Amino acid sequence: MKKTFLLFVCLLCMTSAFAQEKKGSVGIGYMRPNCYYPPLDLNGVYLGFDYNVPIAKNFGVAPGLYYSCSAKNRKLNSLDMIVAQYVGVPCNFFYSADISQNTRVNFFAGPTLSYGMSLLEIEKNLIYNEIKYETTDLYAYYGGWGGYNGVPTGYQRLFLMIGGGVSFDFSNTVRFTLGYDYGIIRRRSKYYNHYNRTFPHVGVSYLF
Repeated sequence: MKKTFLLFVCLLCMTSAFAQEKKGSVGIGYMRPNCYYPPLDLNGVYLGFDYNVPIAKNFGVAPGLYYSCSAKNRKLNSLDMIVAQYVGVPCNFFYSADISQNTRVNFFAGPTLSYGMSLLEIEKNLIYNEIKYETTDLYAYYGGWGGYNGVPTGYQRLFLMIGGGVSFDFSNTVRFTLGYDYGIIRRRSKYYNHYNRTFPHVGVSYLF
């Protein structure tokens, strides 16, 4: 009976220790993705969460989900602003190590599947002494690989990125992250220059 009880306590401790390694996080951050048309870097924020699933000691995988919105003003003819919205599904592999009693460092790398919800071109025009705004969704305007007016300009919503970064956990409560993703799938047709989207980002998360 005593051996059975001790075995149960040991299994409970092992389960608790294993469960403590499964860390969820929800956070917000700043990112600076690029945009092909017009060619400029946008400024924006992202909201998201992920969940660390241990595979072995100090190693694991962290699937997640995030939403991002970025924009930038730029005077180009009558163009005033570009606004981009994306949803991303990252799946990063990570290695964690304690560097002090209350601080842990995490190195991560992996793919992210991203979907462009909208890429808006907002123009301000003066018509009969009245300012009017015209909004165009460039995804719909260019019509995917089909192009515009028969020209295969193709600008795709769905694309794949690969990236990595480092994060620091403090007091098992707050995480600061620095990362960079690079698009590995061409987002334009073969008739146009190869285009890869970049996605540098920094953020802070709450661990739960």
